[in-house]
Amino acid sequence: MTKIQTDMLPHALEQIAARHKFFSPGQAIDSLIGPSLHQHRSEFQFRAVEDLLREAAVLLDRSAAERQVKQELEEKLLFFWLDQYKNEEILRSKDEQIAAGEHSIAGRIAEHEELMHRAAAVISELQVSKNNEAAEQRKPEDQHYQRRVDLNSRVTSLSAHQNTGAVQAASADLTRLQMEQELLSAEASVYAAGIGREIHQSNETISRIRKDFSFSNAVQLDRQHDAEKKYSSDRRILAETPGSALNYIERLEEVQRLFEEDIVAAYKRCVAAQRGLEAVFGIRIPLPNVDERPITELVLWLRRAVEVMSELTDREQSLYYSFAATQILEGDELQALRDGRRARFSINREDLLENRLIRVIGVAAEVSTDRIDEEWPIQFHLPSVAAVIYNDGSSAAISQDDIGIIYVSSCPNPSAKIRRDCENGSRTFRNACPLGQWSLQIGRSNLGRSPSAISDVFVHLKLNMVT
Repeated sequence: MTKIQTDMLPHALEQIAARHKFFSPGQAIDSLIGPSLHQHRSEFQFRAVEDLLREAAVLLDRSAAERQVKQELEEKLLFFWLDQYKNEEILRSKDEQIAAGEHSIAGRIAEHEELMHRAAAVISELQVSKNNEAAEQRKPEDQHYQRRVDLNSRVTSLSAHQNTGAVQAASADLTRLQMEQELLSAEASVYAAGIGREIHQSNETISRIRKDFSFSNAVQLDRQHDAEKKYSSDRRILAETPGSALNYIERLEEVQRLFEEDIVAAYKRCVAAQRGLEAVFGIRIPLPNVDERPITELVLWLRRAVEVMSELTDREQSLYYSFAATQILEGDELQALRDGRRARFSINREDLLENRLIRVIGVAAEVSTDRIDEEWPIQFHLPSVAAVIYNDGSSAAISQDDIGIIYVSSCPNPSAKIRRDCENGSRTFRNACPLGQWSLQIGRSNLGRSPSAISDVFVHLKLNMVT
């Protein structure tokens, strides 16, 4: 991690947290809603335990998937904004460096080098010129050459006492030899100065090319920097634009809403299922503490509940219990039924062979009259207080006042409808205990006839029980 990242990390996390109310570094994402789950009351019918557990499982599975999506989006949000803050800090630093001449300094240096090499080339040119003059003066045809030879000869002859002519000749030869050596030295200096001039001219050309490139490149570097700044600005704008794919905060909030709705719905069903397990099946599995890890705790609770229910239903049987109203209703009650009033009858444990955990799954009715094209509305009231026999043989009286009225109807071809009604009983009364006092009431038929036209009513119950 670079120093820029280290210095800006706390500030970046603070800014992210300020933008995203659900983000809290180091905290499990589902723990933000855990403490508030207790505030949600469950209004579900608690008896349909199997349905509640299935629905809770689906909702928790969806919540876990949403939590995973939320974690992935949160990771992208963190990387995006940390990278954004780092880039913005680097760009601000780059602005200061550019203002200090980072992009132009190479061109300015090359420009000064060009001037230096130009001046050096001029100096070398002067050196060549002066060395050429010196070389010309040392050539035999030059008047300076002759004057020096003459002067050296005359000076030498003045000091000679004898053989003056020979001395002059020797002095002249010596001078000529010296002049030839000086000529060679002067010509070498001319050559060296010429090479130096060529080098400085080449360096001047190189410096000019580098200067031109550096100034041109500085323009391109400025354009690149401006493009980087625009890219960073556009990224920030997109990240704060509603509906943008880069608006991770908005996407997180959408997922959070779905997540909260699903986990609240799952919690409500778990609450109802826990109550149903205890009231209907006599199984006590307390709900866990969901403050810290609601999904994990609820999933573990759900697995335990499903396992217990699986063990129980593994020993369960289903049967159809049918009876005729004329057989089960006494005289006054049978008359009340034909008068359109509520007729009461009872189902006792002995009627169902002392089985345990006897539960209603579905209710259907068949009316016997002299017509086959007539349909009758029928109402059932289950026992308001039922004596539940649990799997361990213990019993408890539970209230069933909340179930209300069960509405069914007869039809001209009852066999298929009876099975359908029994198989698809309402969640309102599913798993209700049938032991106790029932009531039955029939209204006028679709042809307008009163229940007095009925000769008998056949009641069909689908029951589940543990034998």
